[in-house]
Amino acid sequence: RQIRIDTSTLITLIRFGFPLEINEFLGFIYQRFDTILTGILLTPTEIAYLAVARKIPDSLSGLFEAFRSVYFPYISQLGMKKEWDTVAHAINQVIRALSFVAFLLCLAIVFWGSSMITFLFTGEYLASTTLFQVLMVALSLGFINNVFGTSLVAIGQSNKPPIINALHSATSLVSNLILIPRIGIIGAGISSLLGNLIS
Repeated sequence: RQIRIDTSTLITLIRFGFPLEINEFLGFIYQRFDTILTGILLTPTEIAYLAVARKIPDSLSGLFEAFRSVYFPYISQLGMKKEWDTVAHAINQVIRALSFVAFLLCLAIVFWGSSMITFLFTGEYLASTTLFQVLMVALSLGFINNVFGTSLVAIGQSNKPPIINALHSATSLVSNLILIPRIGIIGAGISSLLGNLIS
């Protein structure tokens, strides 16, 4: 009937979970800082182009979350059993499959990106095609980064992804501040690409 706190378990939870909270915060910064900067520096039309260019990549990110919700417990279970060869093999296979699918997707976007924009959003948004293509390449790299980050957390190394994402956030912040004022909304896409390359 007494309230007791298991401090060792609580400390373990905080040690494991706190870096992940920092990671979520950093993710918000590098994913949405360009929108804030675009809103401050550019016109409503350019903000609309950025929103349209992001629609498909954001939707695909949602689908990727479904994959991650299956991948994470699988790798966690292997890590718990210390089956490191199987973990390495699983990561390699997932990265290969994702890279191949992302390559095909990016190739399709290069050839039919403008047709997709016209079909889905009307021809008034054709100016967002190049940004859409750059964001898709950035997204394909982001998927790979995400698999590696998820794998680190799954095997208990939750302190490493925040370090990687701190570099990503710093790159995105600096490149957005430099590129958006100079080259407009395409700077947001290039910043996203640079951040994922650094990660």
